[in-house]
Amino acid sequence: MGLGRFGGGIGAARWLAAHDARVIVTDLADRAALSDSIAQLADIDLRFELGGHRADLLTDAALVVVSPAVPQERSPFFAEIVRRNVPWTTEINLFLARCPATVIGVTGSAGKSTTTAMIHAGLSASWSGGACYMGGNIGRSLLADVAEMSERDVVVLELSSFQLADLPRIARRPELAVLVNAFPHHIDRHGSFDAYVDAKLNIIRGATACTPVVIGGHDDRLIARVRDVADSFGGSIIRAGDEPPPTGLTLPGAHNADNARCATVVCRLLGLDADRTAAALREFRGLPHRLEFVGLFNGVRYYNDSKATCPTTATASLRAFDRPVIALMGGKARDVSLDLLQSAIRESARSLFCFGGGGAILADAVRLDATCGPRPVIEIAATFGEAVASACRAARDGDIVLLVPGFESYDEFPNYEHRGRAFAEIVKRFHHVND
Repeated sequence: MGLGRFGGGIGAARWLAAHDARVIVTDLADRAALSDSIAQLADIDLRFELGGHRADLLTDAALVVVSPAVPQERSPFFAEIVRRNVPWTTEINLFLARCPATVIGVTGSAGKSTTTAMIHAGLSASWSGGACYMGGNIGRSLLADVAEMSERDVVVLELSSFQLADLPRIARRPELAVLVNAFPHHIDRHGSFDAYVDAKLNIIRGATACTPVVIGGHDDRLIARVRDVADSFGGSIIRAGDEPPPTGLTLPGAHNADNARCATVVCRLLGLDADRTAAALREFRGLPHRLEFVGLFNGVRYYNDSKATCPTTATASLRAFDRPVIALMGGKARDVSLDLLQSAIRESARSLFCFGGGGAILADAVRLDATCGPRPVIEIAATFGEAVASACRAARDGDIVLLVPGFESYDEFPNYEHRGRAFAEIVKRFHHVND
């Protein structure tokens, strides 16, 4: 139920088919919207039922694998699964219940993908036990790898709040847990910040006494919430925020230094060589669409942080540089507090090029901000492409142009990845034509 576009549904379908299941894939989206995912399943025998969920598909169902993207409390099809008492699970639960390797689970509101990749980089540099795997919410299902895994191996698994919400349905928990941070996010799905944090805490709820928990930052309220759960099983808590700041990181920003602190603690707990870990983190170049360096053109440095889809992550991105930036911001309009983001814009943006409904809302908020201090030059573009081209024209030698949307992409793009790729393509095309 729910094929999606990011790997989990594809991995589950392939694994089930490989184990002789008769697989039906049902999704609310149509064939055109799912064409990329469908193409990745072209070599296996399964049946597609797209454009809606039909209740009669459950008549002979032995198991339903439910995508984490499904809002269960609002889905009539999921309600029918429960009413008929049809067994159901998730892709991540299928994996964890069968994985023989040591699992490092990583979650958080922002930075969990980068932290996951940093930990994997540190492991790859000096882990001598067995093979190192990375997957989960970072975009790769590891179900196909289970057959090759052994107890000597280690898995770094990124886990979203949606994936963790159903973790209590199985007994397995990660042997080491990392909670990078927690701030209000996905409240429309979870209902409240407390419920969202509760979902995150499933990463350790029900764990054993030997499970260490690494917490990033200095959020005392979050640490207290974690301690309440960890005390129930005698788990140890390590505050990564107490680590000395890492040196020589390629990735800019205090938030990436916090991610590196978490990775450093994890690698130390695993007994890895400290010098090799530090070298691996210095060499780490980051992930696509997360302060990704696009290129240097006519003395202007371009960065793609399309994954910065909420005010908190956008604020961290704006403050990652030691000089004012030319910021590209906007996307699908939604009702969120912009107070923190407005302050970061006033501090860190020299010019602001806005796009989409979110950009219009943000531009009005910055213009009406009564805070003393300079306001950035603001321009509202009709489209994302026009905003990028205007920023390219305005930039001068020594400037930084930063795509830092602060809003989701669904007005013009199917996801943040498409938006980030479009940004890079427009920048390169602009300079190819104008150079």
